[in-house]
Amino acid sequence: MYPRQMIKIFIVVHANSSWNELGLWQGHCDTELSETVQVMANNLANHHNMGSVKQIYASDLKRAWQTAAPLAGKLGLKIIKNIYLREGRWVNHDLHKDIPVLSAPYDYEDRADVRRRATSALNDIVRNSSRFPILIVTHGTFLECFVETISTDTSPLYKGIRTAVNTFEYTEGDWKIIQLNDVSHLPKVTSNMCCVTDKIS
Repeated sequence: MYPRQMIKIFIVVHANSSWNELGLWQGHCDTELSETVQVMANNLANHHNMGSVKQIYASDLKRAWQTAAPLAGKLGLKIIKNIYLREGRWVNHDLHKDIPVLSAPYDYEDRADVRRRATSALNDIVRNSSRFPILIVTHGTFLECFVETISTDTSPLYKGIRTAVNTFEYTEGDWKIIQLNDVSHLPKVTSNMCCVTDKIS
């Protein structure tokens, strides 16, 4: 019998967007990173575990794949954009006439819907990847909902810190939390770097 293959996956929430800094709920609005916090993406690229990454996946929303860009450039890797890694598709998101809500192949969601989509999307990525470790850059509520589905009574508390490195192991369909909220690469964590999801039931 062959030993079960254990795969390491790093999952990160995108750096602050311009709307995050305004306290707006953006959902599938394609906002960009704030000019003042591009350093968050650069700090992620310098995290001590990121040099081992062999594939990078990101939500196709700008704020996610732009967060992955410094590391992708450093490692010479392509960012594989995935629509199923997006933030929740909320009914009550904020709107702006110059930043439309992008279309998606799924309907508006509640948290239970996001849990199902997150679990399915992450399982599909791992099963269809051939090189590991993987970095996945996604969104706050997406990752929070996924952590909820695999947590145990002894799991560490997920804090929703943007660009914190969250480490998981995957073994034949089973997910295990190794470490959440690693901010060793960030010089300072401020309140506007933390995801707030209490607007969504």
